[in-house]
Amino acid sequence: MKNKKNKHGYILILTLLTISIGVVIGTYLFNRGSMYIPFVRIVVSREHAKQLALSGLQYAIANVAFVPKKEKEPSAFTKVTADKQDAKLDKDFIAQEAIARFVPAINQWQTIELDDLVDGITGKLQICFMSEEGKININRVYDFEKKKFVGERAKGQDWKIILQELFKQVEKITNAKNLFAAFESILKKRDVPFDDVTELLQNKIFSDAFGVRSFYDPKQPGLYLTDLFTTFSSDMSLDVWLLSDALCKVLGIARASTQSTENRKAHIEKIKKNLKQEYTWNLDWKPLLQPLYEQDIARINKIFVPLFQKSFDPKVLSVRIHATVGRAIIRLYAILERNERAENGQIVYDVRIKRFYWL
Repeated sequence: MKNKKNKHGYILILTLLTISIGVVIGTYLFNRGSMYIPFVRIVVSREHAKQLALSGLQYAIANVAFVPKKEKEPSAFTKVTADKQDAKLDKDFIAQEAIARFVPAINQWQTIELDDLVDGITGKLQICFMSEEGKININRVYDFEKKKFVGERAKGQDWKIILQELFKQVEKITNAKNLFAAFESILKKRDVPFDDVTELLQNKIFSDAFGVRSFYDPKQPGLYLTDLFTTFSSDMSLDVWLLSDALCKVLGIARASTQSTENRKAHIEKIKKNLKQEYTWNLDWKPLLQPLYEQDIARINKIFVPLFQKSFDPKVLSVRIHATVGRAIIRLYAILERNERAENGQIVYDVRIKRFYWL
């Protein structure tokens, strides 16, 4: 009888141990599952955001490559067929349309809200266009073989003097010191051009001045290194229609990021018929650009004015893209080069990606 009672007690203890082990295993699996499901959602959202960001890059490429068509007006004496209604090779018209497309929204976020029912995904796409032609190309202002600045001690554009003045203004904005001396020292130690502007950040004076502010963000105030300098522009002169936000600060003129896109668009529409291929800025600045930059050309430092291009033909642009899906945000930055060619009597642009960064 005693042995029988012991056996019943043993079964009870074994049952309790089994239940306890089951509870522990169940709790463990529940905790792992509760962590895994949100993790999977984030991974899926990040992948969707990545695909959305790459789609935004394709949108940007299409925008840069777009060429408006000017239809030939039918003649009273000539029957115009559908085959003959192609775009006319009118560079004035193309320049006008390009200015109307790029200038109002340069250096500003353009936001596209996406809805799952319409677009197949719920998210937000932000795109900011910039121009490499509106920045200073550090490879074009210095002769790496002769170890001196272009035009140094010569009549005309002496880039040593220009950069000394530029860095003087940058030092006022960033509270840095000895930037030009550091820049000149870096150049003299190099035998080849820069591959990327961010190489300057290897110098402590530059890294202290610019910190982590490498790539321009319209919503984050500050002077960005790659918004001031470039290695990709097609010329050492500056496209005054598309000046970078950093250069606008240095020149003391209004920045697009502080203005209304609609107001800028309205001004461009107002002056559109007066746009042309080449400009004389002493005459054309006041009616065309003064309303945008809110500054008389006579009040801009005279050392920089001769750098302004007389024409509008941006060959290298850049784009920053933010794609948001759920709680996931993917950021990228790309340099886009557009090359003009003729095809079937029309001007077309081929666009290629020169540089790509995940941010």
